[in-house]
Amino acid sequence: MLCQNIPARLKQKVVDLLDYGSRCNLRVSSKDDRDVVDSTKFVPEKLKISEKECDMSEAKSTIRLEIDSFSIWLTGKENLTKIDRGWNGEIVEELSEIKKENRYENFQKLLLKFSKEV
Repeated sequence: MLCQNIPARLKQKVVDLLDYGSRCNLRVSSKDDRDVVDSTKFVPEKLKISEKECDMSEAKSTIRLEIDSFSIWLTGKENLTKIDRGWNGEIVEELSEIKKENRYENFQKLLLKFSKEV
């Protein structure tokens, strides 16, 4: 949690210097910190989007979104998507989930969410 005695403008300047991962960690620490993170514009140093088809099934693919050191993998076929999240190219299993939605629709929602944060 950012020190409560620091003025809001100074907190935003500190948050402005943080990478995406640090912002995510700070955002979950308190409601006040979440508000500061959400109100501070974020411009990633690296943004990469790629898709790789599965060798075993033509209808299955993995979409990968990389924002700085944070990655999201959406692996799916038709209306079932496994979403993995991780740091520095490594999946963090505790952050994985399965959704009964098309991976492209999930990806579109993610892009809309991130575009509001940027």
